[in-house]
Amino acid sequence: MYALLEEIENAIAAHELWKERLMAAIETGHSVWAVDKVSVDDQCAFGKWIHMIEADYKGDHFYTTVRELHAHFHKIAGIVLNLALSGFKKQATEIYQGEYQLASQHLLFELHAWKKSL
Repeated sequence: MYALLEEIENAIAAHELWKERLMAAIETGHSVWAVDKVSVDDQCAFGKWIHMIEADYKGDHFYTTVRELHAHFHKIAGIVLNLALSGFKKQATEIYQGEYQLASQHLLFELHAWKKSL
């Protein structure tokens, strides 16, 4: 139980940082993060962990929902990063302010709900 709680707390903190990382990429057109790594959900620490525990939590509402939202979050973050690095600042900003913010809010809401359920 403690390990699950710790992973959820770490995921909340890490995904909050993506707001800053993506804004910096949009503003500067540069990032140390590669689009192909950001776009998939199994490259960050939380993604590796959530894929690793699948057998233990398969069918669990929170696990299933968070895994789907996490994958969607990374897909949208990758789109924003790709646009930002390709010089499409306006389009990156629009997606960041719209679909990315929504994906981020949904993921964080569900992570907090999972944490509260423990």
